[in-house]
Parts: sequence; C-alpha cells; structure tokens
Amino acid sequence: MSNSADSGELWDAASLVVGSEYRTSVLETLTDRPATPSTIEARTDIDIAHVSRSLSTMREERLVELVVPEDTKKGRIYRSTGRGERTLALIEEAGTN
Repeated sequence: MSNSADSGELWDAASLVVGSEYRTSVLETLTDRPATPSTIEARTDIDIAHVSRSLSTMREERLVELVVPEDTKKGRIYRSTGRGERTLALIEEAGTN
C-alpha cells in the first residue's frame, strides 16, 4: 500500500473519529493507557452505552483493540492501536478536534 493510500485511510479514520465527540474522547482516553468501558465512562463522564458504541465502531476500524480474550464478559480492557494513535495525531495536527 502506498503512502498516499495510507494517508487517505488515516483521513477517513480521522473523519470517523471527529464525527463524534464520544469517539474523540474515548480514543484520547485510550491513548493515555488501556482501560475498561466503565473506567472510560468514569474518566470522561460519557454514558456507558455511548462508550460501548464508540469502542465497537472504532474496533471495526482497527483504531482500538480488545486486549483480553474475546469471550471475556467482565473487565474487557481496550487500548488504542498504532493506527488509532496515528489517527489522533493527524487530528491534533490538523486542529480538527
């Protein structure tokens, strides 16, 4: 994949993230350190339903990942991926957050 295709994909991801204050806050929180949805809720004051939806959407886009086994029901820990961190850096650089 070429650099311009990589850049285009990051801009697409950035557009997805800035399209929602919830996704932006969740991604920023996970860039600091891995967390469970309830921890993200406590840190951001975003309702758990919005946190969960944001995580699901960003996981599909490979911006965040689950770091415990998929079948874990309690204590599901998420972290930002390298792609998520690059996307957030692009957003901050562009001043779109």
